[in-house]
Amino acid sequence: MRVARTGAVRPTAANARQVLFDILGARVAGTRWLDLYAGSGAVGLEALSRGATECVMVESARRCVDTIRANIARLGYEDRCRLLSFPVESALKKLAADGQAFDVVFLDPPYTGEEAKRCLLAIGSSPAPLLVSSAESLVVAQLSVHSESQPAYGTLVLERERRIGDTRLCFFRPGHPTPDAATSELSTTPAE
Repeated sequence: MRVARTGAVRPTAANARQVLFDILGARVAGTRWLDLYAGSGAVGLEALSRGATECVMVESARRCVDTIRANIARLGYEDRCRLLSFPVESALKKLAADGQAFDVVFLDPPYTGEEAKRCLLAIGSSPAPLLVSSAESLVVAQLSVHSESQPAYGTLVLERERRIGDTRLCFFRPGHPTPDAATSELSTTPAE
């Protein structure tokens, strides 16, 4: 798997990917994925290799886009993979306007800044909840253990969290948070 040589990319570590797919297990087969801040495309491509039917990848960094295209072609997934090369928030609006829905949304935003919060709020707020409209849909955010997070972002409610070194995987499902849950802070939990 190729990775673009740029400071803008922090590829999802192999151990974090392994934990993600161990948790999801056989539930990956037959699902439709949205991979946000796709980087090299490793997570979406692994989902396809484990039986996902389709993956839409979103990445705005030019060098990463070229790398993702090369990785898709190398693995022969052109017919099951679509790449959107523009900012995540714009992609979310476009996908929602097009009536797209996904079983799994994975996001691995930059660890610094407010990208994760903005993205999770965009997914959990109108009109983006259409992207994860099923109660069985899952949003997985890869975050730093040092970043703050909330138990809910709009309609997204934290279901579980798993720590892997300095990284944590936060699993959200569409739900109906209480007003207090939407604003309170959540501490990290230790690795299982």
